[in-house]
Amino acid sequence: RHIKQKKLQGLIDQAISECLPGIGNAVPDEIRQKYRLLTDCDLVMAMHHPNNPDEARAGRRSAVFREFFLFQMQMAQLSSSNKKRIGHAKKYDLGEIAALTKSLPFELSADQKKVINEIFADMFVDKQMQRLLQGDVGSGKTVVAVFAIYGAITAGYQAALMVPTEILANQHFRKISEMLEPFGVRCALLTGSTKAMERREIYKELADGMINVVIGTHALIQDKVIFKKLGLVIIDEQHRFGVAQRLALINKGDHPDILAMTATPIPRSLALTVYGETDLSEIRHLPAGRKPIISAWKTSDQMDDVYRLMREQLAQGFQIYAVTPLITESESMDLENAEALCQRLTHDFPDQRVVLLHGKMASADKDEIMTRFSEGEIDILVTTSVIEVGVDVANANLMIIFDADRFGLSQLHQLRGRIGRGQTQSYCLFVADPKTEAGKKRMQIVAETRDGFKLAEEDLKMRGEGDLFGKAQSGLPEFKMGSVVSDYPVMVAAREVAQEIVAKDPELKTDQLADLKHVLEYNKLVQARS
Repeated sequence: RHIKQKKLQGLIDQAISECLPGIGNAVPDEIRQKYRLLTDCDLVMAMHHPNNPDEARAGRRSAVFREFFLFQMQMAQLSSSNKKRIGHAKKYDLGEIAALTKSLPFELSADQKKVINEIFADMFVDKQMQRLLQGDVGSGKTVVAVFAIYGAITAGYQAALMVPTEILANQHFRKISEMLEPFGVRCALLTGSTKAMERREIYKELADGMINVVIGTHALIQDKVIFKKLGLVIIDEQHRFGVAQRLALINKGDHPDILAMTATPIPRSLALTVYGETDLSEIRHLPAGRKPIISAWKTSDQMDDVYRLMREQLAQGFQIYAVTPLITESESMDLENAEALCQRLTHDFPDQRVVLLHGKMASADKDEIMTRFSEGEIDILVTTSVIEVGVDVANANLMIIFDADRFGLSQLHQLRGRIGRGQTQSYCLFVADPKTEAGKKRMQIVAETRDGFKLAEEDLKMRGEGDLFGKAQSGLPEFKMGSVVSDYPVMVAAREVAQEIVAKDPELKTDQLADLKHVLEYNKLVQARS
């Protein structure tokens, strides 16, 4: 219901007069004095009834610190409790791990070796691993996951890998089976498309412990999925799953180790705020021998250049992705759409096999099309961002992204990561006619920058934390006063102070922290109810 400004102001003033006299101070005196912050009482008055601009700025500055400080206190307490978290030490077989390393047809990168060592160090102690692995597209996260899986198996445990799509589940299953079955590992694939009889057999063999590792989608969290000894849970593209979904799989084991993976690099500034209780690993560099993708920004006036490159690549036997933001024509937005684009490319390339793929298709239809594309039976795949995650077709070495300015920088980088998987030179063209200088700058940045971590930082600066992935998917905290981007130094200061307090007094027993403890307990109650 609409409330007039005067009425709202009256309600605020009433709340202030009734509640302000009894208000305490969430930020302890010593910290307030160090950072020249207002008391909570003065802060409220400065925010609502400042006497001058300086007082208003002091009120906002104090409110931002207070908000970040309370958040970081929660994170510090959570991190402190996690240090005591129960887990089971996994005495993996180093000889078997060495044999797996020797079997690889390539040399592990320095980053991969470092991350594998970090994971094994976690698994070796009797504390539950909670680690997030960030790695750029094509950086070799799957191989790292295979080592973690095999390590858990040689220690006598089962492993589960959950991914967001059936296409990705099938791809991971093929790759992991190929690497581990020669070592006697039993792998299983469980998705919504798994036939009833096969599904029942998988349920039985998981419960009996005959299956060592299962790769699947949300199908893994069904009640009928019971493990004999689940010791490792890996969640790929973890921001695409809700907290409840992740917990449903984790709770199928007895405090299993947890490895979350994402190919959407999160800037460290955000990682500090969102994953403060989680250990962070990063793979920064691509495997040796991988040729950098040549990227360029083209306007719609340069479509002749786009078509020329498409014809050159098709003549050499390569395949093409043509990506667009929409499925069907939208009256409100003058964008390319997948159906119209498919018709146009079918007309303009009459000798090529042009097929449409989009997210609203049935899973079986999507899988069938991707299988045909993987096997070279489709020349041009017209698609939406459904292919953003995980699809791996080595012979597809050209991607055209239409209306590229409608995608975020990180998403464009994700899409581009679907090519460049083979040994040949790959190309990505961003077709866009941005109307603003900011839009033009974004196209220049993505065409010139191949580092997903740098692009994520740029995306964050240009669009803000709320738009980086979409709040619903990313699980980013929603701050009312502060911004992780513009107020980042305040976030860092609040984090340092919170960690110092919890290190000295994790249960906040001292009198000076009584108000802080009360506020944190109240906030937990509010969060539990929401």
